[in-house]
Amino acid sequence: MERRDAEPQPGTGLSHVDFPIGAMMSVVAVFENGDTNEVGVVGRDGFVPIEPVVEEPKWRRTVFCQVAGDVIRVPINDFQREMATKGRLSQLAQRSIGARLFCAEQLVSCNLSHSVLQRCARWLLMTQDRVGADEFPLTHEFLSIMLGVRRAGVSEAAAALQTGGAIRYHRGQVTIVDKPRLVAASCECYAVTSEAFERALTL
Repeated sequence: MERRDAEPQPGTGLSHVDFPIGAMMSVVAVFENGDTNEVGVVGRDGFVPIEPVVEEPKWRRTVFCQVAGDVIRVPINDFQREMATKGRLSQLAQRSIGARLFCAEQLVSCNLSHSVLQRCARWLLMTQDRVGADEFPLTHEFLSIMLGVRRAGVSEAAAALQTGGAIRYHRGQVTIVDKPRLVAASCECYAVTSEAFERALTL
């Protein structure tokens, strides 16, 4: 899937479920004035949408590809048939949703309590984990949308992380060069949410 590719719009009937492998999907809430806030990121740890697991027949959120990569697309009927068996996929899907709910709750608190720099570091770490790569494309514009802050704040945070030797940021391409430094610059929310997904996906 290519970067900025969008899933069907909210209200559209479900036709498939996507399992990102090397891609990362962003789930965003869109307000009436056009403002957006990221409410979830999905990579190798999950799937989109979650609606078929909770028996919702339509897309309820806006989802688009944030980092390009491979995605396994499963027809909705095949996914629902497998879920009905209550096998391993069903268990993992349920636990993944539980981890995403916990993560969403944690990030609400994170957005209220932590600095833009900490949140930026946390987001970059989460992206690295989900795409399984140290380098990925990312613009200031997209990062500002994901963090719900102005581009100036993102630019300052990215510059500080680069000066500190944690990342290299050039022409819309981010490279994580020192993960321990990036973890140190992040808040505790990265470790807390990472642990939640690790537990959820271990049967």
